[in-house]
Amino acid sequence: MARDCWQRARRALVVVVLACATLLAGATLPARAAQMEMATLTGTVHDEQKGVLPGATVTVVNTGTSAVREAATNAEGNFVLPLLQPGRYTVTVRMEGFAPVELRDVILDVGDRRNLSLTLSVGAVGETIVVQAGASVIQSDSGAIGNSRYEAQIRNLPVAVREVQQMIGLTAGVPQGSTTSVGGTFARGSRSATQVLADGVQVNPLQTEAWPAIDGIGRRADLNIPGLDTLTEVKVVTNGANAEYAQPTQAIIASKSGTNRFTGSLFEFYRSGNMAARRWEAPAKESFNRHQFGGTVGGPLVRDGIFYFVGFEGFRHKATQSFNARYPTEAERNGDLSALLTRTNAQGQPAPIRIYDPLTGEPFPGNIIPASRISPVARELLTMIPAATSTGGTLTAFNASFSKPLYDYSEKYDARVDVARGTRDRFFGKVTLGRLDQFSRFRGQVPGDYGFSTKNQWTHTVVGNWTRTVSDRTLLVLQSSFRNTPFINVPSHGETPFAVPIQDVTPAAPYAGPPAIAIGTNGLGISGLFDRELFNVSSDYSFSIDPSLTRTIGNHTLKVGMTWWQGWKTRELASPPYGRYTTSSDFNNPQSTSSATGMRISSSAIRRAPT
Repeated sequence: MARDCWQRARRALVVVVLACATLLAGATLPARAAQMEMATLTGTVHDEQKGVLPGATVTVVNTGTSAVREAATNAEGNFVLPLLQPGRYTVTVRMEGFAPVELRDVILDVGDRRNLSLTLSVGAVGETIVVQAGASVIQSDSGAIGNSRYEAQIRNLPVAVREVQQMIGLTAGVPQGSTTSVGGTFARGSRSATQVLADGVQVNPLQTEAWPAIDGIGRRADLNIPGLDTLTEVKVVTNGANAEYAQPTQAIIASKSGTNRFTGSLFEFYRSGNMAARRWEAPAKESFNRHQFGGTVGGPLVRDGIFYFVGFEGFRHKATQSFNARYPTEAERNGDLSALLTRTNAQGQPAPIRIYDPLTGEPFPGNIIPASRISPVARELLTMIPAATSTGGTLTAFNASFSKPLYDYSEKYDARVDVARGTRDRFFGKVTLGRLDQFSRFRGQVPGDYGFSTKNQWTHTVVGNWTRTVSDRTLLVLQSSFRNTPFINVPSHGETPFAVPIQDVTPAAPYAGPPAIAIGTNGLGISGLFDRELFNVSSDYSFSIDPSLTRTIGNHTLKVGMTWWQGWKTRELASPPYGRYTTSSDFNNPQSTSSATGMRISSSAIRRAPT
């Protein structure tokens, strides 16, 4: 007797110590939750006279994996089964002197807390009463407000780029933004600090709780989130979340696990621009080809013991975009800006522009800049600009067209393994790998690959989980995770030094290449020819360990836990990486504010001192 009392006291002491440690840790650590996608099943067992039945055995069996959990009702006939994997279950209640009751097709969703009321009838033990479970319409045991997307909806709802973010965008009250700096999803007017959890791992970038937006051509902001076909449920909590969450709004993502049944799927989604019309402002019809393809396979490695589920998703996008431009004419390349003297305004009235020598303050004769006064930087940049292909009707009319290629190749690889050792220990491991090879953003209006940036990177998300059933009232969970989300944005032409140094400074690779130049369109309507994407290379990764203990005490459930979380981020940023020329008309007009004097493009061309 004394030994039993000592063991009870020791168990109580362990619970108290863990609870105190959790409260202390919560004061200094950000809230994270390792098992937020898990569900809880509660209920009460009665007899036919509505009297409670203590000591009844409640057994739940996952119909897919045959995983078994048991609990006994307390003195008030209540039971609690926490940390159940979302899925379909059969619930059986047994008690001596009563016929067993079997409740089939009990469906538990992500984060569910479902309550059952079960009635036992007096009868033979060999007689089983089978009941079909109905849908749980109202979640009365939780104050969280949200919306779920289940497997059939995930598979069938139309999404253009098969991203979880677009799936969530189909939820009422959750519009999508377009910015990549603060996130792209906003729930019911809240800020974009949406905590994104995939199998218990927070996959948000380290520097912000925001969710990156879908990028330039609709791909790919969330490579470290499992592919749609590997998910069993996506839940958006917009308000009233439990205290274990770190943010007021969450996107909780649960991946599929293998079952005793072999399953597989294949998909192909193809879009072509062959039947599309030319944009009214485009000089030519643009090309567009997109393939999204992949598949999944899952099943048992050892029946009732080890299960696997793997998936692959590929994305191939190739397109061209066509634009009109205003390039310098042959005369303008040689410094002859005499056409500006006959310029007219929108009303057809004379509006000449005169170019002044910044050294003397006198106008250049005939608006012609002498060859000796043309900057070598301007000469070198002009070699990169193609000749005009038409004369144009007016000074500012388009006289050329150009096209830019775009491509985006990316893949996702998902693998999950679940292991059951008896009825007390369950393990799972999950890996999501993403690869991005993208050539899809550009600035400036010089043809070819000038002004582009490329992204070529891998992302990694790894999680391991051990759930131990200590007793029918106590569960211990230990989870660890690692996330790596680099960002690599490298502008093109960064390896080739520009022929003419800026202020005698020659940048080394990868910061070499032509400079950006902001000219403006004053008078001639010259296009914004030279601009550069920024150089942005960053590492962003985190590691966490998440232990938790769940204990049922009477009619109450106590859950304590903590998180040890460490994140690292480094960034190498240069914008613009090769320098920038910014010109205005202030240096070639007679200190006048009139728009009819001076010319920005001539400022970029004029050498300050003759040679």
